Amino acid sequence: MKLIKAAALGAWQGWTKFWFAPVSLFNLAVFRIVFCGTLFLMYLSRQSDVTLYFTDLGILPKSMSSSVMLEFYRPLIHFTFWSDAWVPWVHGFFVLSLLLLCLGIGGRALGLIATFLHISFLQRNYSIAFGADQISVLFLFYLSMTQSCEKLSLAKKIRHAEGVSSDAFSSMGYRLIQVQLCVIYAFSGFEKLKGSSWWDGTAIWTVLANTQMVTADLTWLRHVPILIAVISFSTIVFEIYFTPLVWNLHTRKYILGLGVLFHTGIAVLMALYSFGFVMIAPYLLFLNQETVKKWARKILPASIVSE
Repeated sequence: MKLIKAAALGAWQGWTKFWFAPVSLFNLAVFRIVFCGTLFLMYLSRQSDVTLYFTDLGILPKSMSSSVMLEFYRPLIHFTFWSDAWVPWVHGFFVLSLLLLCLGIGGRALGLIATFLHISFLQRNYSIAFGADQISVLFLFYLSMTQSCEKLSLAKKIRHAEGVSSDAFSSMGYRLIQVQLCVIYAFSGFEKLKGSSWWDGTAIWTVLANTQMVTADLTWLRHVPILIAVISFSTIVFEIYFTPLVWNLHTRKYILGLGVLFHTGIAVLMALYSFGFVMIAPYLLFLNQETVKKWARKILPASIVSE
């Protein structure tokens, strides 16, 4: 009985430590800069086309906005309550909020507002959403739970705050980003196992052979089918085994390195740069703080990095 109690107590302490132990606010701040900076550039590029994307004068009338979504995912409550005349202004504020968050201004309150607006525009026209849109809204929500603006911020009162420790919500948001990344990889990997083309090793070829999806003519790869099969199987193995390998301290740096190469390859071959940065940014939360600071010193002034 004592052994059971001790085991239960140890499991509870480990669970509590995992979710609520202090985390690196510096790593969180660097993640905030990379992640929000990527979203800022991504949605800034859409600002000039908001009438086409998000109004009744564009490609999808508001009354049909839910029809492009699978019935299971259709929202019960629509957050796009503003009129078409307000769409450019609301989207402009959304883009501005991402810039402010990147600079460390606004904190949790602005993060929640940005998350709400992100969901609103996804609901308004899901047909233009791709991987980066769907994944980033989750990371943005978790980020809004944290003290991400405590470090590397332009807000003077916050910038020089020393000795600030993460609170429970920050620790939980930090862990949720890590866990969500693992869920995304695991789900993607196991879903691929349902497709016959992934079992026979030809799945990647359907992408590489489509000149509308890649940035260069890669049809010459048909002469080396073994390479296509290796890439296809390696993709599944990477996604399925990412979770156990990233939580193992001995294998973490190797799987993260493979992940960088994996997403860099996708970004270059398919011009999905935003998606690549959105997926790689959470890797920073798995690294040691000193490692992140060492890299940051090569880009940022030493006085800021040392805070």
